[in-house]
Amino acid sequence: MLKAAQVSSVVAACLAAGEQAWLVGGAVRDGLLGRPSKDLDFAVRGDAGRVARAVADLLGGACFTYSEAFSTNRVVLPAGTVDFSPLRGGSIEEDLAARDFTVDAMALPVRAGDPTARQGVGAVIDPLGGAGHLRDRRLVACAPKAPAADPVRVLRAARLAATLGLAVDDEVARACRAAAAGLAAVSAERVAQELVALMGSPVAAHGVRLLDHLGALPIVLPELAALQGVEQNPYHHADVFEHTLEGLERLPHIVAQMGGERFLATPDECGLPGAPALAPLGFALLFHDLGKPAVKEVTEEGRVVFLRHDELGARMATDIAARLNLSRRFQAYISL
Repeated sequence: MLKAAQVSSVVAACLAAGEQAWLVGGAVRDGLLGRPSKDLDFAVRGDAGRVARAVADLLGGACFTYSEAFSTNRVVLPAGTVDFSPLRGGSIEEDLAARDFTVDAMALPVRAGDPTARQGVGAVIDPLGGAGHLRDRRLVACAPKAPAADPVRVLRAARLAATLGLAVDDEVARACRAAAAGLAAVSAERVAQELVALMGSPVAAHGVRLLDHLGALPIVLPELAALQGVEQNPYHHADVFEHTLEGLERLPHIVAQMGGERFLATPDECGLPGAPALAPLGFALLFHDLGKPAVKEVTEEGRVVFLRHDELGARMATDIAARLNLSRRFQAYISL
């Protein structure tokens, strides 16, 4: 995990005269929760690209342009990634107001010529009350139209609410449902990034239920949504959808009983480099019964059967992984 204090001090040393930077977003939120952060984000008033390259040189990382649309430069380090984006608007407050949810709209200043700059120095800049919403366990949008401005925020809403234990405000839920159809036009890579992060969480099943609640599931994973209402034989107490999510809920406990994550194939080996340890198996569990609706039959004796659903499901899972532009290695893994 990256140490925000150390990286912030390096950023401070790389700022030119007159430049300013702020640690923003999830790292500030995680700091308030006492959690480490794998990824850090900085907003820069100045030449964000030059600062990113300078930080990469000092820390021995690789630097590249991550988003042309937002002029974001990413520094890749062994412990995680650091993103640098130009300040949006005329002030850090305007920048924060343009973000997605208030719990991610907080900042800490980094000042040029301040080699001791570190997370926790100075007061958190919190114009939208994100710290209070975090204490109250509420997910609140920075603006009513925030999900519509970027539909991937619908996926992020489900992931943040699930992983942070936040209740989704009714206004946010309505805005997400209205924006969900826009996910069809979002790049596969951005959708995959959110799904991979969610599948690597021990509360992935809750996140999938939230995706359904917010109207995103039929858009990004229609094959999974199609499992709803598909009844099984008497040996199953739930339909295929709930059966799948119950399995996903139990995955962390099963892994723990079998000795822990150290015995799993790594995400790199499975074709999901950089993903959380549980993500490959999370996807495997999520997709394991996809073929059942198409092959369901009721025999003359009244028995429900799903002959060869595993073969069809393997092809469907491979197709989904390809649609999300996930690696060929992962496509082979998920099919197996």
